[in-house]
Amino acid sequence: MSHDRGRFGIDTRSGAGYAWEAGRPVLPRDASSARDANPSKRYGVGELERSGTGRAIPPPSEPAGVPPDEFVPRDLAAFYLTTPWTVALLLLANGLAFLVGVRYYVETLPAVPTYAWPLYGDSPTAVALGTLVLAAVIPFAGRRLADVPRNRLLDALVTLAVVWLLKTGAWTFLALNVPLVRPDLPADLYVGFGPDSLWAYWGILLTHLAFLLWAGVLAHVGRTSRRLLAGALVLALANDLFDYGFLLGLPLANYPPVRYEPGWLLAAGSVAASLAAVAVAARLLPRRDAAGPGRVESRTP
Repeated sequence: MSHDRGRFGIDTRSGAGYAWEAGRPVLPRDASSARDANPSKRYGVGELERSGTGRAIPPPSEPAGVPPDEFVPRDLAAFYLTTPWTVALLLLANGLAFLVGVRYYVETLPAVPTYAWPLYGDSPTAVALGTLVLAAVIPFAGRRLADVPRNRLLDALVTLAVVWLLKTGAWTFLALNVPLVRPDLPADLYVGFGPDSLWAYWGILLTHLAFLLWAGVLAHVGRTSRRLLAGALVLALANDLFDYGFLLGLPLANYPPVRYEPGWLLAAGSVAASLAAVAVAARLLPRRDAAGPGRVESRTP
């Protein structure tokens, strides 16, 4: 029928685009043309816009708000953050990691003012921030990751969580590999293959390197801005001063309970980890001003 000519639709089974010709849907010839005929299949940016002639208008090649780097692929992050059973497993894993982290600090906590515990307990703080971000996603389990509303509070929380997870993971690698920061001490202070080293070195090292992956997953939840990144950097450097201020003659020696007294190399490594964490977060997180108000546009659901 003549009035159907020029209409455009989407095949619900294949996701391919088709055009109406003489009252019948005409599918593209091959799979590649199907992707070209259905830009929303390729970009995941919602319904197609149509011009006055009924022809599809492809969206921009790089939608606003897409992070410049994806340390963890968005499809994988969406699977873990929106599938109900994986969200439950992540909550369980985060809760267990928090308790294990607190257990590591519990003997030295009484010497630290209660209000300063978040700065003192690096790993529990990083896990707690990540868990808060995960809690914000729970109501949207079973839906698309793009359905999670973005707001200033969530953006600030995600920025802090990503920075703290990245910094803590990097710092742990430096602290456990003693020759890197205290070459005057025995190399096997942590490193080894005995029963003690299985957890004291390998267990702690691998679980904290997983912080880097967790940061990459959470980076798909929120956005950031220069102010948020600057604020996170100030807090991270304040954490370094809180831990190693004694090297500058300040009454601050609140470094984590390691098996040796830290020196300038570990302090410098901690500052470098803070700077690197903020720099990486700036690459992983999309900018708030790029996406505008509301939800972050993305290439995938």
